[in-house]
Amino acid sequence: MKQMKKITYILLALATFIASSCSKQGLEGPVPIGPESPKSYIFFEASVLDVAKTKAVELIEGTTLPKTEDFGVIGYYEDNTQIFNNLIAKVEWNASNGVYEYQNPAPWMGSTHTFHALYPYNLITKVEVSNYTPHIKYTQPTSESSMKDILGAYKQVTNSSAFAPVQLQFEHLLWAFYLNITNSQTTETTATGSISSPALTIRKVTLSLSGFPTSASLKLDSGYTVVPGETGTLNYTLYSNETGEAVAASQSKTYGPLLFIPVTGLNYQVTVEYTTASGIRDRMVYPAEGYKAISTAFTHGKSYTLNISKTNDKFFVGNMFNEGNWESANVEHTFQ
Repeated sequence: MKQMKKITYILLALATFIASSCSKQGLEGPVPIGPESPKSYIFFEASVLDVAKTKAVELIEGTTLPKTEDFGVIGYYEDNTQIFNNLIAKVEWNASNGVYEYQNPAPWMGSTHTFHALYPYNLITKVEVSNYTPHIKYTQPTSESSMKDILGAYKQVTNSSAFAPVQLQFEHLLWAFYLNITNSQTTETTATGSISSPALTIRKVTLSLSGFPTSASLKLDSGYTVVPGETGTLNYTLYSNETGEAVAASQSKTYGPLLFIPVTGLNYQVTVEYTTASGIRDRMVYPAEGYKAISTAFTHGKSYTLNISKTNDKFFVGNMFNEGNWESANVEHTFQ
């Protein structure tokens, strides 16, 4: 019995995820199908699983990707007990005929093909393969500006469905965090009277996470399994401006998103520095000491919002990932 061989092939593709249909006609080389002729070449169609409310830092929205970046595919084909290499070199979107094309097209071979795709392609340098499953060695960014959307796709086909486009549906591999502040004040009491429908000026919003994975292996398997690495404390600034921005009474302001490694729970602390309508500078801290523990699972491709409300005399934090009740938050008065 022949020894099993571990192989990979890498597909480079111009990031054009368009719902247009691909056809064998646009690929290089002949594509005859018959008992004495080469099999049809492999070609692809690609889309993105759309997720509601996930607008983020360089986040891919909707069901298509921009045409300006590459994506990659790592894959295998097998025949009985052996695994072989197709070796696809490069795939590009050809706008003139509306198909994906690549040099040295690979034919359908064997009984089963498995495709593992990722976007953007530059992550290919961080990919390792174990037990025929590629995974991305991902490091959690420490600032919002360095966060980018990461997508993956998994597809397995047999020769019963060969000679048709391989439908790659990409999913977002991270989850998005938002923080929403609502000005629920009706009046603000001052030393000389009261102010009706007072505005709330936000100057700084920060988030701190304790015991959060600073790295992880993001597997490009059918379930997009996450294997967390080392943990640490991460601090993020969602907004900072000394002048600040006013939130009118009965209005809200949303900050974020931040993109994170999927986890089964987290510990967080949030602060909001603000100026009242009468000019008092305060800071809300929640919780006042330590971190708030949340046991909710934070799943890839989803977004979660922490809601904060400022009433006449208190801040309330609640509805965090649909868990728990609203709780009052500590305010440090005359913060400078």
